[in-house]
Amino acid sequence: MKEIKDKILEEYKKGNIVLSGIEGLRAMPIKEFIKQPIEGMLYDLNRNEAVVLTFLPDPKWINDYAVAKVIAELKNIIDTKKLPRHNVNNCEDLKHELEVTDKLLDERQKVLDAIPECRIHGKCVPHAIEWIEEMKAKHC
Repeated sequence: MKEIKDKILEEYKKGNIVLSGIEGLRAMPIKEFIKQPIEGMLYDLNRNEAVVLTFLPDPKWINDYAVAKVIAELKNIIDTKKLPRHNVNNCEDLKHELEVTDKLLDERQKVLDAIPECRIHGKCVPHAIEWIEEMKAKHC
């Protein structure tokens, strides 16, 4: 058993997980493992509902079932937060965000252009903020 423990810990240090299956122990990069669909992940982990619910006489099934549900929810979060490169809608969203950012930068530049330049740096945001504060203090 110590050899198995050492193997698992050694693989973990490499960024891998070790799974036990019909073929024996199998190491794989965790970053690759989580790319598969949730059904495959739970199957490989022996935590899909069909397997977990066969252990009803053993109270351990309760936590195994909870683990399966947590893994499924976390996988769902991962899948919905990432922007797949092939997703056209996400590309359109990114283009829109870039357009909005460009407009904001244009507006920022107009403000900087309207304020006298910093003697040291030229167009300088800290100087612009200081100048605006001085003008507010004088005129408000």
